[in-house]
Amino acid sequence: MMLRRILIIGGSGAVAAAALAVVQIRVGSLFGTGAELDAFFVGAALPSVLLAVGAGAIFNIVIPRLPEGPGGAAAAGRFAALAATSGALVTAAIALAAAPIVDVIAPGLDGDTAREAAAVLRIYAITIPPTCVAFVFSGFAYSIDRSYVSGASGTLYALAWLGLLFVPAFTESVERVAVAGVLATIVQVTSAFALAASPGAVPWPITRRLRISQAAMAAAATVLGATLLSRVGLLLDPLFGSLLEAGSVSQLTYASRIMLLAVFISGQGPAFALLVVGRRRDDGSDADARIGVVVPLLLSLGAAAVFAICGPGLAQLLLARGELTTADAREIGELMRIYAPSICVIALVWALEAILYASQRAREVLMRVLAGLLVNMVASAAFVALLGVDGRPIGVFVGMSAQLVLLLVLLGGDPRVTVLSEPRTRDYAFGLLVTTVAVTSIVYLACGALTSLSIAGVVAALVAALVVLVFVVRYGRNAVALRDADVGSRSR
Repeated sequence: MMLRRILIIGGSGAVAAAALAVVQIRVGSLFGTGAELDAFFVGAALPSVLLAVGAGAIFNIVIPRLPEGPGGAAAAGRFAALAATSGALVTAAIALAAAPIVDVIAPGLDGDTAREAAAVLRIYAITIPPTCVAFVFSGFAYSIDRSYVSGASGTLYALAWLGLLFVPAFTESVERVAVAGVLATIVQVTSAFALAASPGAVPWPITRRLRISQAAMAAAATVLGATLLSRVGLLLDPLFGSLLEAGSVSQLTYASRIMLLAVFISGQGPAFALLVVGRRRDDGSDADARIGVVVPLLLSLGAAAVFAICGPGLAQLLLARGELTTADAREIGELMRIYAPSICVIALVWALEAILYASQRAREVLMRVLAGLLVNMVASAAFVALLGVDGRPIGVFVGMSAQLVLLLVLLGGDPRVTVLSEPRTRDYAFGLLVTTVAVTSIVYLACGALTSLSIAGVVAALVAALVVLVFVVRYGRNAVALRDADVGSRSR
């Protein structure tokens, strides 16, 4: 059951993230790496971070706290009304302060680019309220075991946006691209509501009885603060990129978002599954949680191997379109290679944070996220000064590694986490890594000699995905068998 839930959540989320990545690729093909694309990514940076914060905070608040049974839909309706109201206030604040926000996020932009970025920011901020409402509906769906709703609504959103980007009226400027994103959000919130609703359990937004106790406000604020700090690191890409040569913001943004796509595939499914099973604490849920901690390790090791070996080829296949040249794509691919170790670290951090959020220990998450962010900022500043654009991925790895160490120390005696140090886990992880590296390298080199690096990259990635899936399924089945055997011995 746990492995099935992880695969459904991870698979549907990966499809949504991949569809959104195609949107970004389409935008890049329209404008190429340069001032105009930098303006789009700077303008979209803050709303994207706030939406990532909203998603994390809403899921971490809603899933563990929704009551079971018919009351869950009513509670979700109240959460939806609160999310819409809060999102509208944030949108209004961003609209009033767009220009100074851009100056803070990307102080190195020239005047025209900064004004264009501010226009994109004002438009894109409109997506915040409806998207937050869609997240609430998806959180309700997780609580009733409709794990596919978030991924399905996100995919429909991305496909709607992508379709509009083939209409000439929405491709004339980056501002028009942002308008297309606003229209696509309507599809997201509508589909999330429709897919989450069922007879007798429809999460209609409820505007009455919205008063929140001080204890609930404090808990929500702590979760929101921890999630906010964990996503603020995304703003460091435009910050450091704007201080380098033109196009650096675009390069860092593409590389980090492709890296985060790999993290979503590796870590989102297990993290949300851990939130769901963590609503209760017994032998069965602990056994499921142990699976949920090891699976992101295995998935992320495979993804990191693919990035390290096939980064330039995959970047060329994905990004070399229109105004974005092959040379630009290969530079982004080299950044992807440097980002590879961070995939494993971030995926594990998400899993451990989910355990704490499910136990309503958000304050402990907050302190460790803050420490990791500070290390990230200092390390990024130092390495960017030394290495230029290549230093940013190293700073991310150092900061996230510090956060992971702090989480492991905090949860060191927890049986759900000690599974990472068991010999069986190490054997699976080492076997998967060696097999994936060997198979991917052979396929990549062979296909590269016969065709092109871009085709070789996608073929090698597909073969690697098959290898990883085999290891993950074998591990899951063995873990379930051991759990069942343990339960049987206790019953006797």
